[in-house]
Amino acid sequence: MENLPPSFIFRGYAEVWARAYFASAWWFGSRCTITDEAITVRALGREHIHTKAELVELRWVWLPWPYLMVISRSHGSVGYSTFQMLRWSRLRAALKSAGFSFTEELRYYSYRRVADDKKRYGLQDGV
Repeated sequence: MENLPPSFIFRGYAEVWARAYFASAWWFGSRCTITDEAITVRALGREHIHTKAELVELRWVWLPWPYLMVISRSHGSVGYSTFQMLRWSRLRAALKSAGFSFTEELRYYSYRRVADDKKRYGLQDGV
């Protein structure tokens, strides 16, 4: 039991985007799990596993509320996830203790930036 890597599980607001679907969920339908190897974001039964090796971008956005944005590419498909929670300092601390570092920290959320990401990664609204 002592040799197991630490695992942090959080509840909050999660969104996951893929080429064919979009899902978002609050508290009970969402989860963000952080381990030394991966960040897993789950929303309404859809789950994205972002491993360190497949990570494209890991962003932290401060305003209007702090949240995490993770983008990874696995076998040619892109996983695009966002996650936010009330006790965001615990989320940042868990990421740091698992060895993750941000590729970018943004002060403000930008709808234009998200739209550009969706276009760049070929994401579209789905069921």
